[in-house]
Parts: sequence; structure tokens; C-alpha cells
Amino acid sequence: MRDEIATRDSWSVLKPMPQKCTFIELPQYYFTAEDFEHLSRGFVPDDDWERWFIYYEDQHLYFHRSWGGALDFDVKLVPFGDGCWALAGMVACREPEQYRNEDDDYDREFVLYLIAALLLKVPWPVPEPPESMSFLGKVMHNAVAIGTTGAPPSSDDDSP
Repeated sequence: MRDEIATRDSWSVLKPMPQKCTFIELPQYYFTAEDFEHLSRGFVPDDDWERWFIYYEDQHLYFHRSWGGALDFDVKLVPFGDGCWALAGMVACREPEQYRNEDDDYDREFVLYLIAALLLKVPWPVPEPPESMSFLGKVMHNAVAIGTTGAPPSSDDDSP
């Protein structure tokens, strides 16, 4: 991972969220000021196996696919107390030509995984693909959807 703060200008192609999208509530996670420093730095991939470009802007974390710039997730953060921040919900793409999953529970867990693994660099279990995903989709799940994260292996009792 590059040691730069990611901004929308850090990546050459960024697409907007498609019209077909959905709001998903997120669990009440709170982040310290130190955590927020990591979140707001975002993530700029170094190689083709790192599938996500993430940047923070105006209280939102934007999760773009690194290869084509598609915006799959938009996570809202809100200030909460003395330098702390909280998750306030997210918008997930539902345009099937861009993003084939329609399982809100999976997207919720997947975004929490990306936040933990890519931004906070803490162990977090990789979510299981939804039952509705095709066999080929499940086979390709880790390589295509997740890629490499550089995060330490997860254990069952760790969480951010």
C-alpha cells in the first residue's frame, strides 16, 4: 500500500453510484480519533491483486473497484463525542451489470471486513459468500471480490 492519503484525485477512473442502489443500516461501531486517522487516509492499491480503492471525503468512505473505478459502497460516518466517529449507514450498488450481489447482510459484513482489513489493519473474518451466489461466484469470491488485503490472519475473537 502506498503511504499517501487517498483522495478522489489519487485514482484515474472513478464512476458514480448507479441509480439502482439501496440503503443498508450498519451496526453501531464507534471509532477512536486514532482509528479515524486510519479511516480517513483511505487505501490506494499497489498492484492488480488489491481490488479496492477507498477514499474519505465529506464524512463518507467511498469504496471503488480498483480495476474499473465502479463505486460499489458509500459509507457515511458521523462525529460522535471527543474526536470519535460512528458508522451511520451505507449505500450499496444494486446495478447487476456492475455488482451482482443483492444480499444486504453480506454487503454489511463485507464492508466491515474491508474497513477492518484495509483501513484499520486488524484481523477480521472474511465473510462467507451468500447462498444465492452461483457456484462460480463462490469459487472466484476471494480472488475477485477481496483480492489481497495485507491484513493479518483473522481469529474468531478479534474485532475492531
